[in-house]
Amino acid sequence: MSKQIADNIKRICVFGVLLLMVGVCTWGFLQKDDQGTILRQEELFQWTENWQCQGDHTVSLPYKTSWMEGREVVFENVLPAFIKDGWALCYMTNYAAQKVYIGDRLAYSYEIDKNTAIPQNFRALVRLDETDAGETIRLVMTPSYNGDYEMQGVMVGPKDTVLYYLLKINVWRTVAATLILLLSIMILTLSVFHNINAKIKYDAAMSYFSFFMLSFSLWFAIGSDIPQFLTRNGTGCNLVYFLSFTALAPNFIGFYSAMGARENKFLGWLQWMGFGNSILQIVLFLLGIMDFKQMQWLTICHIVISFFTILMDTLISLKGNREKRAFMIIYLFFMIVCGTSVVAYYTSPEKIVSDAVLGIGTVLFCMWIFYLLESRELAGAREALKSGIYRNMAYTDALTEMANRMALERDVDAILDTVSDGKRIVYVMCDLNRLKYTNDTFGHEAGDELIKNAALCIMKAIPKEAHCYRLGGDEFAVLLAESEITAWYIIQKIEEEMEKYNQTHAIKLSMAMGSATDLLQKNKDGFFKELFKRADDQMYEVKRQQHMSRDQIYGNQ
Repeated sequence: MSKQIADNIKRICVFGVLLLMVGVCTWGFLQKDDQGTILRQEELFQWTENWQCQGDHTVSLPYKTSWMEGREVVFENVLPAFIKDGWALCYMTNYAAQKVYIGDRLAYSYEIDKNTAIPQNFRALVRLDETDAGETIRLVMTPSYNGDYEMQGVMVGPKDTVLYYLLKINVWRTVAATLILLLSIMILTLSVFHNINAKIKYDAAMSYFSFFMLSFSLWFAIGSDIPQFLTRNGTGCNLVYFLSFTALAPNFIGFYSAMGARENKFLGWLQWMGFGNSILQIVLFLLGIMDFKQMQWLTICHIVISFFTILMDTLISLKGNREKRAFMIIYLFFMIVCGTSVVAYYTSPEKIVSDAVLGIGTVLFCMWIFYLLESRELAGAREALKSGIYRNMAYTDALTEMANRMALERDVDAILDTVSDGKRIVYVMCDLNRLKYTNDTFGHEAGDELIKNAALCIMKAIPKEAHCYRLGGDEFAVLLAESEITAWYIIQKIEEEMEKYNQTHAIKLSMAMGSATDLLQKNKDGFFKELFKRADDQMYEVKRQQHMSRDQIYGNQ
């Protein structure tokens, strides 16, 4: 087994353990109430028998019937005699306005103003007390849509046990949505980091995939009973639910395209259609023409077309493409997960199985995509780092870590491209004195040290906007563009740094320096060549005079 395969297995094991820990902790949390008392699901009473539908016939729940918009449907029964204080009754609202009467008392209501709110299918909680035992209860529902509805069983029991039951049947959605949300934030953060620091190939793919995960986590969480049950905010929950649902396909298309898909204009159109679908639904809702439930078929059709288009595009481009084969495997895995969860949804009475399949499968899918993206980003970062190192080596002098002659040529080209005509250009040439004498007398190590100290003095002396170079051997140069600083000022500062150095070192440092200053003329052939020659000639003239008066300048060193 190769080391890479072993490392991958380790990562998968770590993710698996993390998922198990979160699940166990969440399960343990749900097992106790605030007082630490074990909550027992068997205390719940599934109240399904002896319901009167519309007052004319007895039915058992669940009960299917055809409901008409605005037409009241009434279920009536007698509350059990064992009702106690602190108990509650819970049932699904089925997208209908609700009024619950216990005896003559209005115990619960959920009104719907279709101009301002969207009806929701959430769990209504009706609080009970001991005096309600044996009273007649009427559930008056006013449907908001025409269609076939199924009235599920009514749960009766201690309020805390009802809440525990809701948390239990939604535990997979809660855990999975939380993990996916955290992963989406992590991937988005990494994509921003990569974009700022390296601008590597897959940062766009990471951003799109993080938005896909964020949309999925919101859709998955809001689709559970918990947010609707706790907030009873039909408009807010439905808005987030359907907008996050519409955002799934366009973000996944963007991720797929950024992963290096072959050019496919239809995918581009589908992505823009997805964003347009979200805007269209908002506009139609605000205008009161349609609501999100009535328009959800648009989103479902768009998602199906998008995902199958990606599937066909991947199949077409599989030949000889290892990256696409890997993507196909994980994509097919996700499609299988979605298909299995749909089957489980229609075969499991409480959606726990479908939530578990879709939640766990999506978390594993997102973790694997995250691993692939980050491993490729890191590989790209390593290549970029190597390229940067080699590029720096090409333009850097190894001994002094100054820029070299190639860097000078590069900067000259940059000046010609970016600096306007008529701007001042200052060039200073420096030649280190008595390098051969130092090498012969004290050794080449001392000579190298002298070169490095000369470079250090130059770098300390020049202003931050200037560039310094080691041209080779004992020659250095300083180039300055678009500045009011003069060559004389630069030379004076270098001499001051050398004087400080010589006060503390036995081997004295001196340089012959020459300069040339001119206004940039881009159209003049050989402008920089002439400027460099003038500075070079002046430097050699200074050097000649220094040799003639060596004893007067340096004493008898």
